Amino acid sequence: MRFVIQKHSRAGDETHWDLMLEDADSLLTWRITALPSSENRTINGVKIFDHDKKFLSYEGPVNNEQGAVKISDSGKYEILEKQQCCWTLQLAGEKIAGIFELNFTVE
Repeated sequence: MRFVIQKHSRAGDETHWDLMLEDADSLLTWRITALPSSENRTINGVKIFDHDKKFLSYEGPVNNEQGAVKISDSGKYEILEKQQCCWTLQLAGEKIAGIFELNFTVE
């Protein structure tokens, strides 16, 4: 399955990223405050509404053109372990690769 991380920029707001994991019919989506890296293998996020699969490759305006998204990374993923609010993911992106722990709350 595929994943994408999009950087969200909006005038007057803090930058954040959305981690999106391809599922059967949509993209499971979490708002995260920092990009995962080889030094930071814990991803803290908030589960938000699922997105349409078109966002796997979308870059451009969002929120009635009050903000914009740009792809920070994309690739393949696998869920290694799944608990209620903590998933262990194997990410194989162009920039981000390895095993990461996704800790999240639900919005």
